Amino acid sequence: MDALSDTFTANRRLSGHMSPDSFVHLLDRLISSNLWSCQTFYTTKSSFVGWCTYRHSPSTPIKQIPNQKFPPTVANFYVKIVQKILNNREDTISWLQRSSRSSYLPILVLRLIMMLSLVCLHLPDCSRVLLDLLCGGNNIAHLLPNKFASDLLSRRKGRRLNLNPEVVAEAFINIEDPLPILCSGDASPKIHAPCAIYVDLRKSFGEIMQALFLRKTTLGVQNPSTNDDCGMIDEATCSSTLPDANLNVDPVDSESQDAKNMKVEANNKGKNRKGKRK
Repeated sequence: MDALSDTFTANRRLSGHMSPDSFVHLLDRLISSNLWSCQTFYTTKSSFVGWCTYRHSPSTPIKQIPNQKFPPTVANFYVKIVQKILNNREDTISWLQRSSRSSYLPILVLRLIMMLSLVCLHLPDCSRVLLDLLCGGNNIAHLLPNKFASDLLSRRKGRRLNLNPEVVAEAFINIEDPLPILCSGDASPKIHAPCAIYVDLRKSFGEIMQALFLRKTTLGVQNPSTNDDCGMIDEATCSSTLPDANLNVDPVDSESQDAKNMKVEANNKGKNRKGKRK
């Protein structure tokens, strides 16, 4: 943590300074490594898969971890870093430009807000910072996908964001990076979050990957039962899972397939008419 702090406070105007995406990646690893001290914790699917693929072999289970709380010192450090990056926008844009990543700003903001949302689930007192970033005078909501931002604000009452796993899971699935709820103890987490993926860390690596990537086309919601622990529970499909903005895929042609078929049919008719005239 001290090394990250020194890296951030160093003169980012100097050549050879760490790029923003590399710095955010290290922040993500810092949060993930400290979340593993909790018996039940939250992360993103992309972060969890990235962490697992280089740490575990397919045949071995993930080592169980002690039941501790997310360290407040790590949370406070992360919150301060996020505030500095997002509130000092001109410096951040200059940092991006020097790293040849000038178009990276919306993705950078999204990744930071996602990680801050995870921190808020463990330490609700941090929610005021997130609320200020979404609604304050110098807010960054316009840089986020509309549906993602509106989902995070859906339970807001005055100065209380009222963030919970259900809200965060709904927001995350709309940007196609679902919220896994990971548990390592004997008891099932009594958490209502239909759009989340429940993962039992006592399972093998292969079983965990299957739970993360296996999807069922169903309108029902499958939550962990009291008799089956967390188990390998498939990703529940939600009624509003279409992404408002997918930052990882190429844009598709707005013309529907039916319209294309109608054009082909019209062209064929035109050719047939010409043939008859001849």
